[in-house]
Amino acid sequence: MAQYYPKSQIKTNLYTEGRKYALSTTREEYIGFYYELYTGQKYTGKYPGDGKNIQLITSDSYPNKEGNDNIIPENIITVLPFPGESDPSTIHSHNNYVYSTIVTQQKSENRKSPLSVSPSPTLTDYKKGSMNRYFVKKNNQNIYFETTIDDHVLLQKKSSQICWDLYSSVSLQWFIQGRANIVESKNIVSVRNASKNSKWPAFSSYFTNYLQYHLAKINFA
Repeated sequence: MAQYYPKSQIKTNLYTEGRKYALSTTREEYIGFYYELYTGQKYTGKYPGDGKNIQLITSDSYPNKEGNDNIIPENIITVLPFPGESDPSTIHSHNNYVYSTIVTQQKSENRKSPLSVSPSPTLTDYKKGSMNRYFVKKNNQNIYFETTIDDHVLLQKKSSQICWDLYSSVSLQWFIQGRANIVESKNIVSVRNASKNSKWPAFSSYFTNYLQYHLAKINFA
C-alpha cells in the first residue's frame, strides 16, 4: 500500500558532496541529490518518484539484513499535489507556500468568535444622554447580537484574533435620556441608518423596545 506524505513533511532538492551518506544497499559513498522525510529518513533523488529512491545511511550505520528492502520502488510514496500541480518535481518551489498555509491554518484555529453581551449604561452615559452600542451579524445568516467594543474593533480591523470573515459589526448611538417619544424616534432613526449603511436586512427586527435603558429623569447629584 502506498504511503502518503504531505509536502510540508518532505524536504526536497537536498545535495550532498560525499563523505556524509552511503547507500544502505551497498554501503557505497553517495554523492548527489536526496530528500528527507519528517521522520529523519533520507532517500536518493530530488523528490519521491525521482528514480528508485534508495535509503541513505550515515557512516556509522549498517544496511538491513534484507538489503534491498531499503529500496523504495517508484511511486510507492505519493506526494500530495498543490491545486493545479501534477508534477511532483515542482514541490521545491512551494516551500514558502506550504509554510504560509500552515501558519494561516494555525491562526484560524486560534481565532475567537465575537462575544454576545448585554451592556449596562453608566452614570456618565446618562449624563451624556446616550451610549454607544455594538452589534454583530453572522455573514451568511440574518442573525444579530450585541457585542463588546473590543470585539467590534477587532472585527473592523480584520484582526487575526477574531473570525472577521464570518462576522461583521456596526456601532450606533443609542439615546437613553429625555422625553420618551423623542428618545424613541431618535433610536429608530439610529437603527435604520445603521441597517442601511451596513446593508443588514431585517436588522430592525432585532429591536423590540426602542426605549431600552431609557430614564425620563435622573438625579445626577
